[in-house]
Amino acid sequence: MIGESFDLSKLPDNLEEAFCMYQKAMRKEMLDRLDSVQIPWERTSVDYSNGYVHEKQYVAAILAFVDEYGMDLDLPNILNEYGDNFEVSFGEFESKINYLVTRFGLRVKRQGFLPTASFVYIGENYKKEIGTLLNTIRGIVEQKVDSQNKREAIYIKMASLQSEIDRDRTTLDMLFDRAKDFTSTVSECAGDIEPVVKKLEKFRELIFKGVTKKQKSLSVPEQAKQIEDMSNTEEDAA
Repeated sequence: MIGESFDLSKLPDNLEEAFCMYQKAMRKEMLDRLDSVQIPWERTSVDYSNGYVHEKQYVAAILAFVDEYGMDLDLPNILNEYGDNFEVSFGEFESKINYLVTRFGLRVKRQGFLPTASFVYIGENYKKEIGTLLNTIRGIVEQKVDSQNKREAIYIKMASLQSEIDRDRTTLDMLFDRAKDFTSTVSECAGDIEPVVKKLEKFRELIFKGVTKKQKSLSVPEQAKQIEDMSNTEEDAA
């Protein structure tokens, strides 16, 4: 069983850091087991009538960790799905995990764990790169996704995300909520299109690198200047 030999005492005290480390270890164990299987049909097991035994053990390990430590991560339980249905759901599960790991990792990188309401900024160069990448994804979706409803669902989330990116500043929560909505919708509507998958990976990388807590130089608001001038006048009169 994946995870049964993992030493939980090695995990850091911070729960989000611990989740990232645990998930990484479980994923590595899953991939190692899959690599050791030379014949595809040997991956099946009496435990799961339609295979994916190692993937399901990975999912079970992640869900058990989340439940045991009371983390509210909204991860779906896909253990009762089989065959093609499980394959699709597993891809979506991994996308959600990737999003969480990216988000938690961002907090660690930015001088400790930022409060989710912290204001953050995206550098202009990254704004341009992300904008170009989103346009590329739009072009692929236009060509490869046959369903008009699916295309429109992606475009709506893309427009909402682009609007948030274009702001002078936003909050960590708002930005990643928009990013999550976008990536989840793309994964659901076009997750089987390889060029889209690769562009999504690049998008996550740019979001991670582009966000900064450093505030731009802002001019002093006119009202604040007036208050300062009045204060100086009173001091001179005294």
